[in-house]
Order: sequence, then C-alpha cells, then structure tokens
Amino acid sequence: MRDPHIEWLEYEMQTDWLFESPPPLDWVTSLFKANLSNSLLRLELLDHFASVREARAAVEPFLLAWEIDVGLIYGRRQMTFVFRNSHMVDRDPLPPESVAIAGMAATATGSASVSARGQVIRKTYPDLPVNFRAVPDVITLWNRFEGFKNGQEPLASMAYYHSPIPHGAAAVGF
Repeated sequence: MRDPHIEWLEYEMQTDWLFESPPPLDWVTSLFKANLSNSLLRLELLDHFASVREARAAVEPFLLAWEIDVGLIYGRRQMTFVFRNSHMVDRDPLPPESVAIAGMAATATGSASVSARGQVIRKTYPDLPVNFRAVPDVITLWNRFEGFKNGQEPLASMAYYHSPIPHGAAAVGF
C-alpha cells in the first residue's frame, strides 16, 4: 500500500453483565464516531491513521477512561474493550496495470478464564464518562487498587502510594 488509511476499529465489550435488548449507543468525539450495539463497538475514525497501532493508541485512552469511570462507580472493573478488527484502505492505489508485491502481517492474542458468579441484567449500556480522563496518575492509582482487590498488592502499599508529581505542582499561583 502506498497510502494506507485506517477507516474503522472494532472492539468487543466484555463484561459479566447480561444485556437485555439495550438500545444502540451512538456518540461523536473529535477523533471518532462511535456505535455500540450487541456489545460490539465500532469506531469510525475522523482523523488519518496510517497503521492500526497508531489508531489504537489514539482511541484506547478513551476506552480505558470509560472502563475506569464505570469501575469507580461499581467498585471494580465491570467491562473491558478487546480489539477485534479494523479496516484499512489504500488512498493512493497503484494503477490496475501495475504489478505490486505485497506483504501481509497478522497479530492474534487471546486469553481465557473460568469463574462463576451471579448475573446482572442491564437494559442499557453504561453511561459514557463525563469530564473524566484517565491521566497517568489515575491509571496508576486504578491499577494499584485493582491489584489490592485481586490480592496482588497489600493495602498498606496501595494506600501509601505517592505520585512522582510534586505537591502543589498543579496549583498555579501558590
């Protein structure tokens, strides 16, 4: 491809919740148009991205913020978004009479787990985050909290975490 362009990315929303015919959730950001339907999230990109990696790096902070925002409401991570697919086009294809040698690449990831618990049935998808961003300190604190909840980090080390940002650095004029 001479001018690759990622048109859309798809993610599967994985959750312990059972959704009973929720209406599709549509929204627009400065980066993408989104549609969540049947637990499949499609993001139509509004900016140019030449690679899937580049496009994912741009949109996944929003998805992580949504996961953390919902997790803060319920006390633990309730949903995750797992990348499933993308669509790439060539914005400058070779003329039909040209010969091209193309290379292909593929990535596959997977995981599995088994657990048993009660089932929550929801009629709507979780609300989108409002005025919430998963900045690096929020991500660190959330990861430490999850580590504690999963028995991987003691309460004392989680509680005494100290951000590397100096106190008062964000307070202008003090």
